[in-house]
Amino acid sequence: MHDQSFNTRTLAYCFKPIDFQKWRNLGNSDEREKIINAAVNRAQTGFLGYQLSSSVIRGKTVYWVNELADILVLRKIKSNIATKNKVKTIPRSVIVDAVKMFISECSQFRLYRLDVRSFYESFNQGYIFKKIDDVTGVDVKSKQLLKEFMYEFYVSGGKGVPRGLSISSFLSDYLMHEFDELIRNLPNVFYYARYVDDIILITDGFEDEKILMDYLRRALPAGLEFNNKKYFVSDGLAKVGKENSKKPKNKLMNFEYLGYGFSVSDNVSECSIRGLVRDVEVDFSQAKINKLKSRIVHSIIDYNKNKDFSLLCERLKFLSTNFSVLDADRTLKRLSGIYYNYPMVDSMNSVGLVELDKFLKKAVLSSNGRVFNDFHLNLSQIQKYRVLKFSFVRGHSKCHFFHYSAKKMKRIQECWKYA
Repeated sequence: MHDQSFNTRTLAYCFKPIDFQKWRNLGNSDEREKIINAAVNRAQTGFLGYQLSSSVIRGKTVYWVNELADILVLRKIKSNIATKNKVKTIPRSVIVDAVKMFISECSQFRLYRLDVRSFYESFNQGYIFKKIDDVTGVDVKSKQLLKEFMYEFYVSGGKGVPRGLSISSFLSDYLMHEFDELIRNLPNVFYYARYVDDIILITDGFEDEKILMDYLRRALPAGLEFNNKKYFVSDGLAKVGKENSKKPKNKLMNFEYLGYGFSVSDNVSECSIRGLVRDVEVDFSQAKINKLKSRIVHSIIDYNKNKDFSLLCERLKFLSTNFSVLDADRTLKRLSGIYYNYPMVDSMNSVGLVELDKFLKKAVLSSNGRVFNDFHLNLSQIQKYRVLKFSFVRGHSKCHFFHYSAKKMKRIQECWKYA
Protein backbone atom coordinates (compact mmCIF):
# COMPACT_ATOMS: atom_id res chain seq x y z
CA MET A 1 0.00 0.00 0.00
CA HIS A 2 1.21 3.48 -0.89
CA ASP A 3 2.26 5.44 2.21
CA GLN A 4 1.05 9.04 1.79
CA SER A 5 2.76 10.40 4.92
CA PHE A 6 5.69 12.81 4.74
CA ASN A 7 8.46 11.18 6.77
CA THR A 8 12.18 10.45 6.38
CA ARG A 9 11.55 7.10 4.70
CA THR A 10 8.93 8.19 2.15
CA LEU A 11 10.74 11.40 1.23
CA ALA A 12 14.03 9.52 0.76
CA TYR A 13 12.29 7.57 -2.03
CA CYS A 14 11.69 10.87 -3.88
CA PHE A 15 15.33 11.33 -4.91
CA LYS A 16 15.99 10.87 -8.64
CA PRO A 17 19.23 9.93 -10.41
CA ILE A 18 19.50 13.39 -11.97
CA ASP A 19 19.64 14.91 -8.46
CA PHE A 20 23.01 13.23 -7.88
CA GLN A 21 24.38 14.98 -10.98
CA LYS A 22 23.02 18.41 -10.10
CA TRP A 23 23.82 18.23 -6.37
CA ARG A 24 27.22 16.52 -6.21
CA ASN A 25 27.29 16.46 -2.40
CA LEU A 26 24.35 14.01 -2.33
CA GLY A 27 26.89 11.19 -2.38
CA ASN A 28 27.55 12.06 1.23
CA SER A 29 25.06 10.25 3.50
CA ASP A 30 25.13 13.07 6.07
CA GLU A 31 24.21 15.59 3.39
CA ARG A 32 21.33 13.40 2.17
CA GLU A 33 20.04 13.06 5.73
CA LYS A 34 20.23 16.82 6.17
CA ILE A 35 18.15 17.39 3.00
CA ILE A 36 15.59 14.74 3.96
CA ASN A 37 15.16 16.30 7.41
CA ALA A 38 14.72 19.71 5.77
CA ALA A 39 12.01 18.18 3.56
CA VAL A 40 10.24 16.72 6.61
CA ASN A 41 10.37 20.16 8.22
CA ARG A 42 8.95 21.80 5.07
CA ALA A 43 6.07 19.31 5.05
CA GLN A 44 5.36 20.08 8.70
CA THR A 45 5.57 23.88 8.46
CA GLY A 46 3.97 24.15 5.01
CA PHE A 47 4.50 26.58 2.13
CA LEU A 48 2.91 29.74 3.56
CA GLY A 49 5.30 32.63 2.92
CA TYR A 50 7.19 30.60 0.29
CA GLN A 51 8.60 32.28 -2.84
CA LEU A 52 9.50 30.69 -6.16
CA SER A 53 12.41 31.85 -8.33
CA SER A 54 11.48 32.93 -11.85
CA SER A 55 12.80 34.22 -15.14
CA VAL A 56 11.21 35.33 -18.43
CA ILE A 57 12.07 33.06 -21.36
CA ARG A 58 10.63 33.73 -24.84
CA GLY A 59 7.96 35.95 -23.34
CA LYS A 60 6.82 33.37 -20.77
CA THR A 61 7.62 33.39 -17.05
CA VAL A 62 9.31 30.14 -16.03
CA TYR A 63 9.57 29.16 -12.35
CA TRP A 64 11.88 26.91 -10.39
CA VAL A 65 12.50 25.71 -6.84
CA ASN A 66 16.01 26.29 -5.49
CA GLU A 67 16.06 23.90 -2.54
CA LEU A 68 16.14 20.16 -3.17
CA ALA A 69 14.23 19.56 0.09
CA ASP A 70 11.27 21.54 -1.27
CA ILE A 71 11.47 19.65 -4.57
CA LEU A 72 11.21 16.35 -2.67
CA VAL A 73 8.00 17.54 -0.97
CA LEU A 74 6.46 18.56 -4.30
CA ARG A 75 7.41 15.17 -5.78
CA LYS A 76 5.77 13.44 -2.84
CA ILE A 77 2.56 15.45 -3.34
CA LYS A 78 2.58 14.50 -7.03
CA SER A 79 3.19 10.83 -6.17
CA ASN A 80 0.31 10.79 -3.66
CA ILE A 81 -2.14 12.26 -6.19
CA ALA A 82 -0.90 10.17 -9.14
CA THR A 83 -1.18 6.90 -7.24
CA LYS A 84 -4.88 7.41 -6.53
CA ASN A 85 -5.83 9.39 -9.65
CA LYS A 86 -4.54 7.84 -12.85
CA VAL A 87 -3.92 10.47 -15.52
CA LYS A 88 -3.12 9.30 -19.04
CA THR A 89 0.03 10.83 -20.50
CA ILE A 90 0.46 9.51 -24.03
CA PRO A 91 4.00 9.68 -25.46
CA ARG A 92 4.49 12.00 -28.42
CA SER A 93 5.71 9.17 -30.68
CA VAL A 94 2.58 7.10 -29.97
CA ILE A 95 0.31 10.05 -30.83
CA VAL A 96 2.11 10.79 -34.10
CA ASP A 97 2.02 7.12 -35.15
CA ALA A 98 -1.71 6.91 -34.38
CA VAL A 99 -2.47 10.11 -36.30
CA LYS A 100 -0.70 8.80 -39.40
CA MET A 101 -2.58 5.51 -39.19
CA PHE A 102 -6.01 7.17 -38.86
CA ILE A 103 -5.55 9.70 -41.67
CA SER A 104 -4.31 6.95 -44.00
CA GLU A 105 -7.60 5.07 -43.58
CA CYS A 106 -9.94 5.25 -46.57
CA SER A 107 -12.95 6.02 -44.38
CA GLN A 108 -14.62 9.40 -44.44
CA PHE A 109 -13.15 11.76 -41.84
CA ARG A 110 -12.49 15.36 -40.80
CA LEU A 111 -9.48 16.54 -38.79
CA TYR A 112 -9.29 19.30 -36.16
CA ARG A 113 -5.91 20.68 -35.08
CA LEU A 114 -6.28 22.98 -32.05
CA ASP A 115 -3.99 24.80 -29.65
CA VAL A 116 -4.79 26.27 -26.22
CA ARG A 117 -3.63 29.86 -25.82
CA SER A 118 -1.18 30.49 -22.91
CA PHE A 119 -1.97 27.03 -21.60
CA TYR A 120 -0.30 27.01 -18.17
CA GLU A 121 -1.07 30.63 -17.34
CA SER A 122 -4.76 30.56 -18.24
CA PHE A 123 -6.22 28.04 -15.79
CA ASN A 124 -8.73 29.76 -13.50
CA GLN A 125 -7.53 30.03 -9.89
CA GLY A 126 -10.89 29.04 -8.41
CA TYR A 127 -11.10 26.04 -10.75
CA ILE A 128 -7.65 24.85 -9.64
CA PHE A 129 -8.48 25.01 -5.92
CA LYS A 130 -11.79 23.24 -6.54
CA LYS A 131 -10.07 20.42 -8.44
CA ILE A 132 -7.50 20.04 -5.65
CA ASP A 133 -10.32 19.74 -3.12
CA ASP A 134 -12.03 17.17 -5.38
CA VAL A 135 -8.98 14.87 -5.57
CA THR A 136 -10.09 11.46 -4.34
CA GLY A 137 -8.18 9.03 -2.15
CA VAL A 138 -5.54 11.57 -1.15
CA ASP A 139 -4.75 12.62 2.41
CA VAL A 140 -5.65 16.08 3.70
CA LYS A 141 -1.97 16.98 4.26
CA SER A 142 -1.09 16.60 0.56
CA LYS A 143 -4.03 18.78 -0.48
CA GLN A 144 -3.19 21.38 2.15
CA LEU A 145 0.46 21.61 1.08
CA LEU A 146 -0.44 21.92 -2.61
CA LYS A 147 -3.05 24.60 -1.90
CA GLU A 148 -0.57 26.56 0.22
CA PHE A 149 2.03 26.30 -2.52
CA MET A 150 -0.43 27.54 -5.16
CA TYR A 151 -1.75 30.28 -2.85
CA GLU A 152 1.74 31.75 -2.38
CA PHE A 153 2.29 31.50 -6.13
CA TYR A 154 -0.80 33.66 -6.69
CA VAL A 155 0.09 36.11 -3.91
CA SER A 156 3.41 36.77 -5.67
CA GLY A 157 1.55 37.60 -8.92
CA GLY A 158 1.53 34.19 -10.60
CA LYS A 159 -1.33 33.02 -12.83
CA GLY A 160 -2.71 29.58 -13.62
CA VAL A 161 -0.19 26.76 -13.14
CA PRO A 162 3.50 27.72 -12.62
CA ARG A 163 5.36 26.90 -15.83
CA GLY A 164 8.60 24.94 -15.56
CA LEU A 165 8.16 22.95 -12.33
CA SER A 166 8.28 19.14 -12.22
CA ILE A 167 4.71 19.12 -10.90
CA SER A 168 3.39 21.55 -13.55
CA SER A 169 2.85 19.05 -16.37
CA PHE A 170 1.17 16.52 -14.09
CA LEU A 171 -1.09 19.15 -12.50
CA SER A 172 -2.17 20.53 -15.88
CA ASP A 173 -2.91 16.99 -17.12
CA TYR A 174 -4.99 16.36 -14.02
CA LEU A 175 -6.90 19.62 -14.60
CA MET A 176 -7.52 18.61 -18.24
CA HIS A 177 -8.47 14.99 -17.48
CA GLU A 178 -12.23 15.57 -17.40
CA PHE A 179 -12.10 17.49 -20.71
CA ASP A 180 -9.93 14.80 -22.33
CA GLU A 181 -12.30 11.98 -21.36
CA LEU A 182 -15.38 13.98 -22.39
CA ILE A 183 -14.08 14.66 -25.91
CA ARG A 184 -12.54 11.22 -26.35
CA ASN A 185 -15.95 9.62 -25.77
CA LEU A 186 -18.00 11.80 -28.12
CA PRO A 187 -19.99 9.64 -30.58
CA ASN A 188 -18.51 11.15 -33.77
CA VAL A 189 -14.89 11.01 -32.62
CA PHE A 190 -12.55 8.36 -34.12
CA TYR A 191 -9.45 9.62 -32.34
CA TYR A 192 -8.53 12.30 -29.77
CA ALA A 193 -5.14 13.19 -28.31
CA ARG A 194 -3.60 16.09 -26.43
CA TYR A 195 0.10 16.72 -25.91
CA VAL A 196 0.33 19.58 -23.38
CA ASP A 197 -1.58 22.35 -25.21
CA ASP A 198 -1.65 20.74 -28.69
CA ILE A 199 -4.93 18.97 -29.45
CA ILE A 200 -5.88 16.79 -32.41
CA LEU A 201 -9.31 15.40 -33.13
CA ILE A 202 -10.37 13.05 -35.95
CA THR A 203 -14.10 12.59 -36.52
CA ASP A 204 -16.29 10.61 -38.92
CA GLY A 205 -17.05 13.86 -40.78
CA PHE A 206 -20.81 13.71 -40.24
CA GLU A 207 -20.83 16.23 -37.39
CA ASP A 208 -21.71 19.91 -37.72
CA GLU A 209 -18.33 21.66 -37.48
CA LYS A 210 -19.70 24.83 -35.85
CA ILE A 211 -21.75 22.94 -33.25
CA LEU A 212 -18.76 20.73 -32.35
CA MET A 213 -16.38 23.70 -32.02
CA ASP A 214 -18.86 25.57 -29.80
CA TYR A 215 -19.12 22.44 -27.64
CA LEU A 216 -15.32 22.12 -27.39
CA ARG A 217 -14.97 25.76 -26.35
CA ARG A 218 -17.62 25.42 -23.65
CA ALA A 219 -16.08 22.16 -22.40
CA LEU A 220 -12.62 23.66 -21.81
CA PRO A 221 -11.69 24.17 -18.14
CA ALA A 222 -12.42 27.64 -16.78
CA GLY A 223 -10.00 30.26 -18.13
CA LEU A 224 -8.81 28.33 -21.19
CA GLU A 225 -9.52 29.22 -24.82
CA PHE A 226 -8.29 28.08 -28.21
CA ASN A 227 -5.61 29.99 -30.08
CA ASN A 228 -7.11 31.07 -33.41
CA LYS A 229 -3.63 31.49 -34.93
CA LYS A 230 -3.03 27.73 -34.62
CA TYR A 231 -6.53 26.65 -35.53
CA PHE A 232 -7.03 24.15 -38.37
CA VAL A 233 -10.10 22.24 -39.48
CA SER A 234 -9.86 20.16 -42.65
CA ASP A 235 -12.48 19.68 -45.29
CA GLY A 236 -14.34 16.41 -44.94
CA LEU A 237 -12.54 13.69 -46.88
CA ALA A 238 -14.90 11.26 -48.55
CA LYS A 239 -14.65 7.50 -48.25
CA VAL A 240 -12.55 5.82 -50.96
CA GLY A 241 -13.50 2.39 -52.26
CA LYS A 242 -10.95 1.46 -54.90
CA GLU A 243 -7.22 1.54 -55.58
CA ASN A 244 -5.87 4.33 -57.82
CA SER A 245 -2.12 4.30 -57.11
CA LYS A 246 -1.20 4.93 -60.77
CA LYS A 247 -2.88 8.32 -61.10
CA PRO A 248 -0.94 11.59 -60.41
CA LYS A 249 -0.96 12.66 -56.77
CA ASN A 250 -3.26 15.49 -55.69
CA LYS A 251 -2.84 16.87 -52.17
CA LEU A 252 -6.06 16.67 -50.17
CA MET A 253 -4.81 17.93 -46.80
CA ASN A 254 -1.71 19.46 -45.25
CA PHE A 255 -1.25 20.18 -41.55
CA GLU A 256 1.44 20.37 -38.86
CA TYR A 257 1.40 18.66 -35.49
CA LEU A 258 4.07 18.04 -32.82
CA GLY A 259 6.94 19.08 -35.06
CA TYR A 260 5.80 16.98 -38.03
CA GLY A 261 4.21 18.07 -41.30
CA PHE A 262 1.54 15.68 -42.63
CA SER A 263 0.38 15.58 -46.24
CA VAL A 264 -2.53 13.39 -47.41
CA SER A 265 -2.95 12.75 -51.14
CA ASP A 266 -5.75 11.15 -53.17
CA ASN A 267 -3.54 8.18 -54.07
CA VAL A 268 -4.92 4.91 -52.71
CA SER A 269 -3.04 1.62 -52.65
CA GLU A 270 -3.59 -1.91 -51.36
CA CYS A 271 -1.99 -2.92 -48.05
CA SER A 272 -1.76 -6.65 -47.27
CA ILE A 273 -2.63 -6.05 -43.62
CA ARG A 274 -4.98 -3.05 -43.60
CA GLY A 275 -6.58 -3.20 -47.05
CA LEU A 276 -6.94 0.10 -48.91
CA VAL A 277 -4.90 3.02 -47.52
CA ARG A 278 -4.40 6.64 -48.55
CA ASP A 279 -0.90 7.91 -49.30
CA VAL A 280 0.40 9.96 -46.33
CA GLU A 281 3.75 11.77 -46.43
CA VAL A 282 5.38 12.76 -43.14
CA ASP A 283 8.15 15.36 -42.94
CA PHE A 284 9.46 18.01 -40.57
CA SER A 285 7.03 20.84 -39.93
CA GLN A 286 8.03 24.23 -41.29
CA ALA A 287 8.06 25.55 -37.73
CA LYS A 288 10.66 22.91 -36.75
CA ILE A 289 12.76 23.66 -39.84
CA ASN A 290 12.69 27.38 -39.03
CA LYS A 291 13.74 26.65 -35.44
CA LEU A 292 16.76 24.62 -36.63
CA LYS A 293 17.69 27.37 -39.11
CA SER A 294 17.50 29.89 -36.28
CA ARG A 295 19.89 27.79 -34.20
CA ILE A 296 22.31 27.52 -37.12
CA VAL A 297 22.27 31.32 -37.44
CA HIS A 298 22.80 31.80 -33.68
CA SER A 299 25.77 29.41 -33.87
CA ILE A 300 27.23 31.44 -36.73
CA ILE A 301 26.67 34.75 -34.94
CA ASP A 302 28.48 33.43 -31.88
CA TYR A 303 31.34 32.14 -34.04
CA ASN A 304 31.67 35.54 -35.71
CA LYS A 305 32.24 36.96 -32.22
CA ASN A 306 34.52 34.38 -30.60
CA LYS A 307 36.15 32.67 -33.64
CA ASP A 308 35.95 29.33 -31.78
CA PHE A 309 35.76 26.98 -34.77
CA SER A 310 35.78 23.75 -32.74
CA LEU A 311 32.76 24.98 -30.76
CA LEU A 312 30.97 25.89 -34.00
CA CYS A 313 31.59 22.36 -35.34
CA GLU A 314 30.29 20.82 -32.09
CA ARG A 315 27.11 22.87 -32.40
CA LEU A 316 26.50 21.93 -36.04
CA LYS A 317 27.20 18.28 -35.21
CA PHE A 318 24.77 18.49 -32.29
CA LEU A 319 22.01 19.93 -34.51
CA SER A 320 22.50 17.52 -37.42
CA THR A 321 23.05 14.24 -35.54
CA ASN A 322 21.87 12.45 -32.38
CA PHE A 323 22.94 12.30 -28.75
CA SER A 324 22.11 10.70 -25.40
CA VAL A 325 20.60 12.45 -22.40
CA LEU A 326 19.96 11.15 -18.89
CA ASP A 327 16.27 10.58 -18.26
CA ALA A 328 15.21 12.65 -15.24
CA ASP A 329 13.11 9.77 -13.86
CA ARG A 330 15.45 6.86 -14.49
CA THR A 331 19.09 5.84 -14.44
CA LEU A 332 18.91 5.00 -18.14
CA LYS A 333 19.95 7.34 -20.92
CA ARG A 334 17.54 8.06 -23.73
CA LEU A 335 18.40 8.95 -27.31
CA SER A 336 17.52 12.30 -28.81
CA GLY A 337 18.37 14.31 -31.91
CA ILE A 338 17.52 14.73 -35.59
CA TYR A 339 16.51 11.08 -36.09
CA TYR A 340 15.45 9.87 -32.63
CA ASN A 341 13.09 12.84 -32.15
CA TYR A 342 11.64 12.42 -35.65
CA PRO A 343 11.88 8.74 -36.60
CA MET A 344 8.78 8.85 -38.84
CA VAL A 345 10.48 11.14 -41.36
CA ASP A 346 11.74 9.33 -44.47
CA SER A 347 15.35 10.57 -44.85
CA MET A 348 15.57 9.86 -48.55
CA ASN A 349 12.34 11.70 -49.42
CA SER A 350 12.40 14.48 -46.84
CA VAL A 351 12.09 17.96 -48.30
CA GLY A 352 12.81 19.46 -44.88
CA LEU A 353 16.19 17.76 -44.42
CA VAL A 354 17.28 18.85 -47.91
CA GLU A 355 16.15 22.41 -47.12
CA LEU A 356 18.32 22.43 -43.99
CA ASP A 357 21.37 21.15 -45.89
CA LYS A 358 20.85 23.85 -48.55
CA PHE A 359 20.52 26.50 -45.87
CA LEU A 360 23.81 25.46 -44.24
CA LYS A 361 25.52 25.41 -47.63
CA LYS A 362 24.20 28.89 -48.39
CA ALA A 363 25.45 30.12 -45.01
CA VAL A 364 28.98 28.97 -45.90
CA LEU A 365 29.14 29.98 -49.57
CA SER A 366 26.89 33.04 -49.70
CA SER A 367 27.95 36.56 -48.76
CA ASN A 368 24.40 37.91 -48.67
CA GLY A 369 23.50 39.66 -45.44
CA ARG A 370 25.84 40.84 -42.70
CA VAL A 371 25.86 37.58 -40.70
CA PHE A 372 26.60 35.31 -43.67
CA ASN A 373 29.09 37.82 -45.14
CA ASP A 374 31.06 37.97 -41.89
CA PHE A 375 30.91 34.18 -41.64
CA HIS A 376 32.14 33.82 -45.22
CA LEU A 377 35.10 36.13 -44.51
CA ASN A 378 35.95 34.54 -41.14
CA LEU A 379 36.32 30.99 -42.54
CA SER A 380 39.37 29.61 -44.32
CA GLN A 381 38.88 27.28 -47.29
CA ILE A 382 39.68 24.26 -45.13
CA GLN A 383 37.17 25.39 -42.49
CA LYS A 384 34.48 25.90 -45.15
CA TYR A 385 35.11 22.38 -46.38
CA ARG A 386 34.73 21.01 -42.85
CA VAL A 387 31.45 22.85 -42.25
CA LEU A 388 30.05 21.66 -45.59
CA LYS A 389 30.62 18.05 -44.49
CA PHE A 390 27.80 18.37 -41.93
CA SER A 391 24.55 17.02 -43.33
CA PHE A 392 21.08 16.78 -41.82
CA VAL A 393 20.09 14.18 -44.43
CA ARG A 394 23.05 11.97 -43.56
CA GLY A 395 22.69 12.53 -39.81
CA HIS A 396 19.08 11.34 -39.99
CA SER A 397 19.54 8.44 -42.40
CA LYS A 398 22.71 7.06 -40.79
CA CYS A 399 21.51 7.76 -37.22
CA HIS A 400 24.91 9.20 -36.34
CA PHE A 401 25.19 9.25 -32.55
CA PHE A 402 27.42 11.07 -30.05
CA HIS A 403 27.57 11.39 -26.28
CA TYR A 404 27.98 14.72 -24.50
CA SER A 405 28.65 15.47 -20.86
CA ALA A 406 26.17 17.78 -19.14
CA LYS A 407 28.85 20.51 -19.01
CA LYS A 408 29.63 20.23 -22.72
CA MET A 409 25.95 20.14 -23.71
CA LYS A 410 25.32 23.29 -21.69
CA ARG A 411 28.12 25.11 -23.52
CA ILE A 412 26.86 23.93 -26.92
CA GLN A 413 23.30 25.08 -26.26
CA GLU A 414 24.00 28.39 -24.53
CA CYS A 415 24.00 30.55 -27.70
CA TRP A 416 20.49 29.41 -28.69
CA LYS A 417 19.13 28.86 -25.17
CA TYR A 418 16.07 30.99 -25.86
CA ALA A 419 15.89 30.48 -29.65
